[in-house]
Amino acid sequence: MPKYFRKKMAVAPYTMSEHFNSYSLFLILSQSSQKRTLVSTDRFKRELTIKVAKKSNRSEKLDYWIFEVPEDGLMSEIQSQFRQSGIEITIPKKIKSIAAS
Repeated sequence: MPKYFRKKMAVAPYTMSEHFNSYSLFLILSQSSQKRTLVSTDRFKRELTIKVAKKSNRSEKLDYWIFEVPEDGLMSEIQSQFRQSGIEITIPKKIKSIAAS
């Protein structure tokens, strides 16, 4: 797992990667789970939470995953998009200014 993301709770398969201008997280979810998925952020703790409600005939269950967002990740610009096999989260990076010499 890349050092810039620290998971607090994770059971489902996921991948994380770092790009030049963003971080990405992909969590594999079934099509039926996607309908009951909520992505939220906590700016004070710099955490990203993905919650999935699951219903059965007898009970209701909530699965969740919490990931720490890197310091240079823009919490206010996090985007999520459902794909055929899961959810993709994109976290843009803060632009670093380069001082002219």
